[in-house]
Amino acid sequence: MRLYAKQVAPAWWTLAVAGLVAVLLGFTTLTVRAEQTQTTNDGVYSAAQATRGDALYQEQCAECHAEDLSGGGAPALAGDEFIGYWDMTPVSDLVEKIVASMPATAPGSLTREQGADITAFMLQANKFPAGDADLSSDDETLQAISITKAAGASAQAATTAAPAAGATGAAKTTKDSVYSDAQATRGDALYQEQCAACHAEDLSGGGGPALAGNDFIGYWDMTPVSDLVEKIVSSMPAGDPGSLSREQGADITAFMLRANNFPAGEADLTSDDETLQAISIAK
Repeated sequence: MRLYAKQVAPAWWTLAVAGLVAVLLGFTTLTVRAEQTQTTNDGVYSAAQATRGDALYQEQCAECHAEDLSGGGAPALAGDEFIGYWDMTPVSDLVEKIVASMPATAPGSLTREQGADITAFMLQANKFPAGDADLSSDDETLQAISITKAAGASAQAATTAAPAAGATGAAKTTKDSVYSDAQATRGDALYQEQCAACHAEDLSGGGGPALAGNDFIGYWDMTPVSDLVEKIVSSMPAGDPGSLSREQGADITAFMLRANNFPAGEADLTSDDETLQAISIAK
């Protein structure tokens, strides 16, 4: 008597299981493909919806992001940087970001329908084509639409960016203790006065994006510190962009570097543009 004899399944059972597996695999494949069935190049919103979104945007968002979406104390919502940041992301993420964090003074007060309308306006402002139907507010539907650069844009952007990347010749990174603790403390006081209303006291974001954490570092990774200082000086605070000096921009940058756990050193971060171009932000 063989207690551990191998039992062979009947042929019909083997065929049935094989057939079921094939069906399930086919279904899984179709499901995965269905997850990304459209892009923002496919006319996923209507012109009428974008017009509604324009009115809502001017009322709820323009104070921080500017009437023409060019940015202020908060980032621009139109242009190459915006599309580059959101490229290959489902539209659901953008709608959720709007609904959860805007406006800065009352985050979470917009409905999903209003978030979809504002998104439609942003798509129109970024030259994505309109279609016949409104952009849905349904999360599952929005997950199937990806934000995608126009054809050829990626290659053009890469060609344009290549010389700039080589031109910086960065000799240091933010890991090399490029600011002092005293400077970061000055920057903290300035930040709370000039920036916290949009970006939160702890840099966690609100109407403006978070200025600390993985998303922030990922966005600025391998960028010269000069670009960050210039962004601060030229566009902050939202109510009076351009009012900060380069020295104040450098101080606020030092505070942001400390908040992102980059080490402090003995000397202040300079405000000299050429010197800052030689320091890259690094993960």
